Amino acid sequence: MKKIIIVLMLMLIIPIVKADNLIDFNKKGNISIKLIESQNGEFVKGAQIELMQVARAKIDENSNLAYVKIDSLDSCNIDLSNLEKDNLKEDIEECTDNANLEKILKETDKNGIVEFDNLELGLYFVRQTNEVSSYSNINSYLLTIPTIIDNEWVYEIESEPKTEIIKLMDLTVNKVWKTNRKISDYVEIELVLNGEVIDTITLNKDNNWEYTWTRIPSNTEYEVREKNIPDGYTAIYEKNENNYTVINADILPQTGQHTYYIYLFGMIGLILVTVGIGIYKKSNK
Repeated sequence: MKKIIIVLMLMLIIPIVKADNLIDFNKKGNISIKLIESQNGEFVKGAQIELMQVARAKIDENSNLAYVKIDSLDSCNIDLSNLEKDNLKEDIEECTDNANLEKILKETDKNGIVEFDNLELGLYFVRQTNEVSSYSNINSYLLTIPTIIDNEWVYEIESEPKTEIIKLMDLTVNKVWKTNRKISDYVEIELVLNGEVIDTITLNKDNNWEYTWTRIPSNTEYEVREKNIPDGYTAIYEKNENNYTVINADILPQTGQHTYYIYLFGMIGLILVTVGIGIYKKSNK
């Protein structure tokens, strides 16, 4: 009887040996997530990060660490046998939206860090639920507790999302007319970066001749350009930080096309000078 018990104990222990140490299913885990802007290394403060457990850890028949869906997701058709499977993250996200899951919501601190502790072993779904001004959002992703690092099972998980976080900005353009003539019903404005048209929008009285591009990649090289400037107008561009003004003003008459005005005023001036000289001479006599 003792031999049978020893054999059963070995059967339980051997499958767990997948690293230099054993998985301790009585342990709890911690997850620390850090958000850093990619270009300047700025910490992203105030990002709301939601964490949900979607599966529990187990050892499968092939002696591999595997996962079984938590009860709330039993009716959800997701296969957790391959965590690298295409669309798995999207399938899980759709399931979590429709399931009554326990959700832990925390916010990144001044160092861009959020921490979740005392977690059961298993598979977790991470996503950002708000927009932080001036920074792009991370894509949702999966984390596992434990995970193997340097051939050791690790329960303290430090994570930086694979998503590249970039600086964002808002850019506003408005149209001003300087004319006494009837103005056009609309104008088209192009947003240009490095010579490439990024977007084309329409300005008219319905949008008060103003438009704002929101949360676009931050860049000081943006330009706005009026497309198909109305006949008889010239376009003048003014910039104040992230605000652009496009002024349509009347084209002034070109001097070369109206030289008779010069001749006329010149003749009038000459006559006045001649008359003045004549009056001067008469008065001296």
